[in-house]
Amino acid sequence: MNKKLKFMTSAIGIAVTMMPVNTVVKASEISNAEKVEVDTKQYLSDDVEAMYDTIAKYTPTWERDPETGKYTYPITSESDIWASLNHAEKVALCDIPEYVLADITDKELVELVLDYPFLIDVYAYNSFEDGMEEVAKYFPALNTVLRNNLLTEYAQEKMAYEPNELSLSESNDVFSTKTSFYSDDWATPTTTSSHDGIENLFISDYLREVENSAPDMQTMNAARARVSVRTPKGSNVYFVQYGEQYNATQKKNIRDEVESQYPNCTYLAAATTNYNCHSYAWYSQSIATNTVWIPDPSVYMTDGSYKKVGTSPTANYQKVYYDYGSDAHSGIVTNYSTRQITSKWGALPLMSHNVYDCPYFRIPMNTDKIVYYK
Repeated sequence: MNKKLKFMTSAIGIAVTMMPVNTVVKASEISNAEKVEVDTKQYLSDDVEAMYDTIAKYTPTWERDPETGKYTYPITSESDIWASLNHAEKVALCDIPEYVLADITDKELVELVLDYPFLIDVYAYNSFEDGMEEVAKYFPALNTVLRNNLLTEYAQEKMAYEPNELSLSESNDVFSTKTSFYSDDWATPTTTSSHDGIENLFISDYLREVENSAPDMQTMNAARARVSVRTPKGSNVYFVQYGEQYNATQKKNIRDEVESQYPNCTYLAAATTNYNCHSYAWYSQSIATNTVWIPDPSVYMTDGSYKKVGTSPTANYQKVYYDYGSDAHSGIVTNYSTRQITSKWGALPLMSHNVYDCPYFRIPMNTDKIVYYK
């Protein structure tokens, strides 16, 4: 029996977190004594307030293409304004509006989801399943596709008409997962763009999860997290070792896609499954030798090894921690006056970026959960 991914079950589900602008309270409209959440209202920092203003300014109207008859994203990496927006703003502007969702078929919905500019973000987390869950929180169309099992049907149809796009597994008649995050052997489909490669990779990994052939993260972590590194205070920090799962072609595909979708961020080092953001920030910046993937870095912040500075950095080389629970992220401050950060994006590349311009910050998140340590 096919397994149900946890965010596809009715018992857990994913709540849509994109908050309409009229449900928030702007900083200019509230006193210090009233800066609390009331009902569905959320106090906004000046930074986030400015993002909402940008979103309101550039919110597009979706229309069907007169030649193809299909809806396409009105704002993409080819748009003039793309480079002037941060990740949170782009995510909001790429959300598929209700009037489009009501006017498209299931197949059109799947195609829009696979064309989503930030599909690459699913690989910025501890696992593929975690990545789908996090992206589905701020891109509800993905949650709809997964909940209704639309991607499996689409993939089977795609396989029937385009058999060379992905290889077919001889054992169970589903797509081969040689392009999976967890596979020991990568096969690189021939594609015409970096996004095509990410799309095929996503379909393969999704089908692997659904068919229950992907290793369970908890099982993997329990088996592998029996070794530890130590904090400066001597506390144990447990880690896992995945080893390198990417080949050179995959790394180039990923680099091209990340640079296309994040034009204001600077690529520093290749995508790898050897180490993650927490390992880079708290354990070691020696990327040539770092093979430690740390799922939870909280002990660095609780055993006295580092002291909390606050929600604004005061010097370069301080640590930054995005304290968003399952969406937690770590980095190192390289320019405190502009809040420039160096961080590793899950299994994606090591990047230099503004604190708000990365997969881990989206509206309606506020900025008080981004905390700095020294």
